[in-house]
Amino acid sequence: MLTFISLLIQTLYFLSSNGQVIFSGRARTWADAQLDCESRGSDLLTAQGNPADIQECADATNAKVWVGLNKVNQNGWQWVAGDVSYDRNSVEWSGRGPANNARAGDCAVLATNGAQEGKITNKNTQCTDTKRYCCNPIGTTSTTTTTTAPYVTPSPTTYTNDTECPRIRKEWNTLDQSERDLYINGVLALANNGKFQTFTRQHGQAAAEAQAHGTSGFLPWHRLFLWELETQIRNLGGDYECFGLPYWNMGKEVEDYGFIHSDYSILNSGLGGIGDSSDNYCVTDGAFTQYAYTPEYCPGGSW
Repeated sequence: MLTFISLLIQTLYFLSSNGQVIFSGRARTWADAQLDCESRGSDLLTAQGNPADIQECADATNAKVWVGLNKVNQNGWQWVAGDVSYDRNSVEWSGRGPANNARAGDCAVLATNGAQEGKITNKNTQCTDTKRYCCNPIGTTSTTTTTTAPYVTPSPTTYTNDTECPRIRKEWNTLDQSERDLYINGVLALANNGKFQTFTRQHGQAAAEAQAHGTSGFLPWHRLFLWELETQIRNLGGDYECFGLPYWNMGKEVEDYGFIHSDYSILNSGLGGIGDSSDNYCVTDGAFTQYAYTPEYCPGGSW
């Protein structure tokens, strides 16, 4: 099971016309900051069209803070909360817009002091940097207070549709094309909103490595990890509401093809092949080919 150290962090709550903006004084990476906001029933701050909330966030600190804007693919930026559509002309960018040089990052921060106060930038900023952050309002408060609150570990949520839509998991080679497409499009949707990359980071964290690999926790850790991934796809709603995460019977592939990996059906059914051995085995065909989405590791936008 996923276990985490409970940490005490300083969280400020402010009165605004829309509710309360949550400011965290504990520095985290962009992805971990979003996870913390989600654990509070919110998302990183949407800093577009809400000047009161933006100003309250800026007033909370004199350091740059994460907001919920990230570059999801080569086509552009979006707000992780999905509450408004990103509009470049409605965002107070520092300069003429997002930076595109080698030192520009894919996650945005809010400047909170000086001439740039209240403006958004991605200059000299990487998503793996640790910064303080603001979350969107989640309610209304009558007074301005400062509290010390425990960090709440994001945990799986139970859904009423689990009874009406049980999690039926099928082997990949038994799926029809529509079922395969549902999986592929679900993963791409999570990649576009940044959540799939969060799963990738979580799996590779040092703490996760100590808990999940080479220990008795291997099976339960990964059961919960995959359950939560499945849940995030189901949470996309619509056609995904009853989604069941497929699995791959590798033993059957070995039985059929031995160790001729290029013949494995999993590599010849739309997901992509074994990849380019000269380029970190980045995928060059199928749904997850180069520039199809923004992964965590592969250079140039490919997995």
